[in-house]
Amino acid sequence: MILEKSLEQFGLTDKEARVYLAVLELGQDTVLNIAKKAELKRPTVYLILDSLISKGLISILPKAGKTLYLAENPDYLLTVLEKRKEGLKNILPMLSAMYRIEKQKPQVRYYEGKEGVKRIYSELRQAKEYILFYGSIKDISKDFEEELLIPEEIKKMGIQVKEIMTSDPIDLKYAKIIKRMNNPNHIVRVVKKGVDFALDSAIFDDKIAIVSVKKDFFGVIIESKDISHSFKVLYELAWQAAKEVK
Repeated sequence: MILEKSLEQFGLTDKEARVYLAVLELGQDTVLNIAKKAELKRPTVYLILDSLISKGLISILPKAGKTLYLAENPDYLLTVLEKRKEGLKNILPMLSAMYRIEKQKPQVRYYEGKEGVKRIYSELRQAKEYILFYGSIKDISKDFEEELLIPEEIKKMGIQVKEIMTSDPIDLKYAKIIKRMNNPNHIVRVVKKGVDFALDSAIFDDKIAIVSVKKDFFGVIIESKDISHSFKVLYELAWQAAKEVK
């Protein structure tokens, strides 16, 4: 059983391993005896022997009007492995190039309903470097108050958090609370009156979260270093235009 499992790891199927070991033990023999030894049906063994011959593990030995089958020296398995290793080395640069291209493609995840939006907000808690918010607390607090990152929680996270909010009284009240906490890593600015955000958004690490919480609950998370960087640049421009809270 151990030998069969080892041969399966080498790349043989369960039945191929059984037939190869049977031929190896018999030395050289007919299909009938090999089938008995491997405990497989003879038609099946014929097919498996053809497969093993194509892999170079079995040879045909015509003798006195009979067809006998002979297993190659087990050392040949090492030769096969070396050939496979060499072949893999040759194509590895191409595989690596394909891997890098795939990694550069943006990953987009779409969520629907309240539970989907909650999953997006919970992922913000996994941010490692920074979170850049822009939105309105009044829209989020109606249905997702428990999912909000409260100031005390943000302070414990120890990362930089910036928030651009509207001049709505609820947002202004929240902004003043943040200012009184005097956390240098958590800063809020507000846009001029009359400007409203249709969506709640956040840029964090290499991701962008965009959430609709006004009517239909849905959102997306886009994971892309390039896209995240571009949005971060735009955010900084908006940050410069926003006003500090007095």
